Amino acid sequence: MNKLWIIHVCLYWFFSVLNAQVATTIEDFFLPGSQPLESGNLSTPASCSCHQFNSNFDAYFGWQGSMMGQAMRDQLFIATMSIAIQDADSSGELCLRCHTPTGWLSGRSDPPDGSALIEEDYTGVNCLFCHRMVMPSEVDENPFPDDPGYTNPDYTSTNFSTYHADSVYITDFISAHIPPTTANGMFVVTSDDERRGPYSDPANPNHGYYYSHFHKISDNCGTCHDVSNPVYSRNSDGSYSLNTLGEPAPDFSPYELFPVERTFSEWKMSAYNTPEGISGTAFGGNKTSVSTCQDCHMADVTGKGASRGNAPIRNDLGLHDFTGGNTFMPLVIKAQHPLTTNAIALDSTVNKATWMLRHAATMELTVTDTDLEVRIQNETGHKLPSGYPEGRRIWINVQAFDETAQLIFESGNYNPDTAVLTHDPHIKVYEIKPGISKALAALLGKTAVPSFHFVLNDTIYSDNRIPPRGFTNVNFEEIQSPPVAYPYADEQFWDITHYTLPENRKSVIVTLYYQTTSKEYVEFLRDENSTDSNGQEMYTLWEQNGKSMPVAMIQKSWEDVPSKLFTQNSENSLSRISSLRIYGPNPFNSQIKFEYMIAKNGPVKITVFSISGKKVAELIDHYHSKGKYSINWSADNFSSGTYFVRFNTLDVNDIQKVILLK
Repeated sequence: MNKLWIIHVCLYWFFSVLNAQVATTIEDFFLPGSQPLESGNLSTPASCSCHQFNSNFDAYFGWQGSMMGQAMRDQLFIATMSIAIQDADSSGELCLRCHTPTGWLSGRSDPPDGSALIEEDYTGVNCLFCHRMVMPSEVDENPFPDDPGYTNPDYTSTNFSTYHADSVYITDFISAHIPPTTANGMFVVTSDDERRGPYSDPANPNHGYYYSHFHKISDNCGTCHDVSNPVYSRNSDGSYSLNTLGEPAPDFSPYELFPVERTFSEWKMSAYNTPEGISGTAFGGNKTSVSTCQDCHMADVTGKGASRGNAPIRNDLGLHDFTGGNTFMPLVIKAQHPLTTNAIALDSTVNKATWMLRHAATMELTVTDTDLEVRIQNETGHKLPSGYPEGRRIWINVQAFDETAQLIFESGNYNPDTAVLTHDPHIKVYEIKPGISKALAALLGKTAVPSFHFVLNDTIYSDNRIPPRGFTNVNFEEIQSPPVAYPYADEQFWDITHYTLPENRKSVIVTLYYQTTSKEYVEFLRDENSTDSNGQEMYTLWEQNGKSMPVAMIQKSWEDVPSKLFTQNSENSLSRISSLRIYGPNPFNSQIKFEYMIAKNGPVKITVFSISGKKVAELIDHYHSKGKYSINWSADNFSSGTYFVRFNTLDVNDIQKVILLK
């Protein structure tokens, strides 16, 4: 108790002298694993020319458009890091590990504000980093005893097995600081240049190779998708205390530190983390069931992974698009870095992220008298939404209409011009709110409230995000991601919200919206940033690129006693939002018909993209008056496969998936 009191007194002094900056050092953010200059030369992704061959499954193209490939050009992250460094000196060390791992491993994270980085470090989480990662394990411990391929030298281009090569590196370089698990950027990256991947039979590549079981499992992804703040350690009562300043954390287990993000652990405690996985989902590509992160975010397709003529055609070729839910920052990155990014690849990411969001939840409506029940079900393998809470949120918009189709009730109204979400008394927003505890607030001279100061936050005020299948309160408490100030029963992966409607309601439209970042968060970045211009730059980019326009994930309508007022051809139609639907069989053989409803006069575009996100056809691009239309796509000259059809109007950006079979 004496030691903690002394730390608090010192911390109070530091804040007074250093304008409220915690006097942390790089030592406070030390984490085990490969250290700078221990992983040899990490060449740039441009050297991976065999994977840049303009096919539908081009790994380089998918990576170029992904947020992993653009992790260090992400201005939202950069502005967030600026404030983190203002709050706690050297905290950028924690951020740079996962946003520019090659820059970090090459020793250019010093100083930890990223000012020493060079151009190649802005390739984010790149090929050379990922394909030289190995599973952390103790010396002489085989982490994959059930996979004989791991110890088979025939599965490599050398005379040694992957297990032997991994063991040599671990013994020589990091035996003194082996990570306890795959989390928090505690990666192990070998110094040899043989590339590791999930296949044992590559087609005579220009580089050496090792078969890697690690690249087939979710633990690989958990390296940067379970994030903890190593400055705080967990107490027995579940609260968190500041560690001794100037020293590494006493325990590097992510669950002994304050949680920042728990996406991997949420999956780990879900029903997806089973051998059989979950079947019948929209994700997975060629797979009939999904179980790992890669199954959903690197969907299996049929094709060649390299340009060499003898490269095998695989049915389990993972798309390197790493699709998530971010539909906003690719647009910002494209505008901010036009000379160093691929605009087509970034547009592809927006299309696929929109499609993924449209399948991330299902909705059911029940109306009884004046009671509306909205049931939202999570169709993902983690919380909905998941990840670092940089303003990301999901909310329910409810609109009720009378017999003349006039709006008489609304909850969750969003104004796209001002980017203001009205927090009416009935609104349901799914989000997590970390913040500063009373004890810490007294030291910082701040109020104990939810806070965007992520490096200072030491408590969770609320978390009502919807759990995944297989959720139990005990397991999610164990991984530091329980519901907070909101109840979910064991095995509950849905949420029900009730609304009281006016008695004269005749119809209802309910829409579930997802937003990458909120106005409140972007304004926080602008207003709190006092050391550089990164916050203001992010705010300007936000204003210029649609203010993080929310995506309509799913929409349902209900009508009491259908009448002529609510037919699709009526001026007062329920279709107050434009929509596209597939008319006819899907999969289809050569032609497919689409019907679409336009709710507002304006421009309309219907575009077809390959599964890799490349535009292959433009069906419509001209002005429409509101009303009902149809269009046919003749695909006689296209090869069999999966295609995305994008529907753009003044009020809707929608994606539909179609499958061409010949």
